[in-house]
Amino acid sequence: MTKLYVFNPEHDLVLAEEKQGRGMTPPRAARLLRRDLGFLPAFMAMDGDWVMVDDAEVARQTSAPFAQFLPDVRWVTPKGVERMPEREKLHVECCPWGWDEDVRNQLLRIGMNEYLMPSQGDLVKWRRLSHRATSIGLLDEIVKAHPLTVGERIEATSLDEVRELMRQWHGAVVKAPWSSSGRGVRFVGETLSDNEEGFIRRVLEQQQSVVVEPHYDCVLNFALEFFVRERRTVPLEGISVFSNAGSAYTGNLLAPEKEKQAMLEKHVDALTMLDISYRIHRWLGNVACDGTTASPFLRVLRGPVGVDMMLVRTAEGIRIHPCVEVNFRCTMGHVALHVHQRTGGQFRSMAIKYEDNRYSLVLK
Repeated sequence: MTKLYVFNPEHDLVLAEEKQGRGMTPPRAARLLRRDLGFLPAFMAMDGDWVMVDDAEVARQTSAPFAQFLPDVRWVTPKGVERMPEREKLHVECCPWGWDEDVRNQLLRIGMNEYLMPSQGDLVKWRRLSHRATSIGLLDEIVKAHPLTVGERIEATSLDEVRELMRQWHGAVVKAPWSSSGRGVRFVGETLSDNEEGFIRRVLEQQQSVVVEPHYDCVLNFALEFFVRERRTVPLEGISVFSNAGSAYTGNLLAPEKEKQAMLEKHVDALTMLDISYRIHRWLGNVACDGTTASPFLRVLRGPVGVDMMLVRTAEGIRIHPCVEVNFRCTMGHVALHVHQRTGGQFRSMAIKYEDNRYSLVLK
């Protein structure tokens, strides 16, 4: 079946909107990302698949440095798809970066097959799963099972609760329930500045809670990248080792899986990592399906899911934080896995560069 890929980096911001499906105008940074990096899904596509971009000529130009590694995809625009005969679109499966009501409405407007998309009810469940508090139970389960793990996450519904946790932990990380990581995260000390307090008050007003965590001394950021398929099948696609500037993504290591596993096994034994992966696999299988094999919700969760983790430095030594975030969407880690495969190991790193009002993909 032909697939239509869409890079919609504003997805997390759309989820943060209280009323869904109103066609939020993305901030400038998200619009530039979509314009300049709209070709990224081509790394995950196959010959004959479609990649929908704002401007097909821009996509050809920005993807040109990587053309030798990309499949023979069809660059299409929303208007171009809209003009196609219905029979040409009937069996095309839509694969956005992340599912939300805005992208669903856009795809419906241009005539894509509604049967091959999640329903509005499905997307309500999808948004609920994407709430940062959803994974609290998973984190607690893993930390209780393994002494070499750390991690705590509490949902707070008032400013007083946040202040108490800040005092208890001598500082904290405060996160909006729905946000793109760089915009919705604050690292705070034991007291709040006016700006930090204003941020928390706004999030509490708009989203009714914040998620509060201790601040950990990160040694290494990594993720397990899964792909949810039919009948609760959740294969692990690979490990992503990545870097951040603050809470904003900057780049990925491109390396064989054995090399990345060896990096982790210097600090965490293989059996512990295997059990953590299994527990996440089981949890994802449960939330991906409501218990019936014909569940329409199963169609929603067909796709990539990334679970961010950290190796952290503690007084007792290096420990693993097994669940920093769960992203029910595509991630740059998924892209990095496909880039490494398609380039045959020619490059060691993948980064996103911003210069002269443009984003670009840099492979070295």
